[in-house]
Amino acid sequence: MHNMLVCQVATFSPLCASMNLTDCLKIDKQLLTAYQYRMKYLNCDTKHNIFISEKNGGIGVKCFTKEYVGALLRDLEVFISNPDSTTTVALLSSAEAATNLKLWTLNQEQRIPCIPLQPNEQIA
Repeated sequence: MHNMLVCQVATFSPLCASMNLTDCLKIDKQLLTAYQYRMKYLNCDTKHNIFISEKNGGIGVKCFTKEYVGALLRDLEVFISNPDSTTTVALLSSAEAATNLKLWTLNQEQRIPCIPLQPNEQIA
């Protein structure tokens, strides 16, 4: 039941509300504390088995961050696979703008390596 709620909270929103990974991790930490209390774990008990699948000997609770990122990727795959949709154009434009911004920032910080254009050229 809880996994369904996590999925709904993470993905369904009438507004386009994006979350960064830091916020997702904060939610995971809060959920982990709640799981620890409900499952009667002690503070010194390891908690990693909560998120390990039952097939692999864990409890099988899904991680909020993993579910959120997975839902975003599924949405992107659906939207991008339809080239006639305006959503596709918006998503691709947004991804292109974010890539260009990151490249510009890396260039300003001089963190882009100098790659020669011709095979015989040497890096200056």
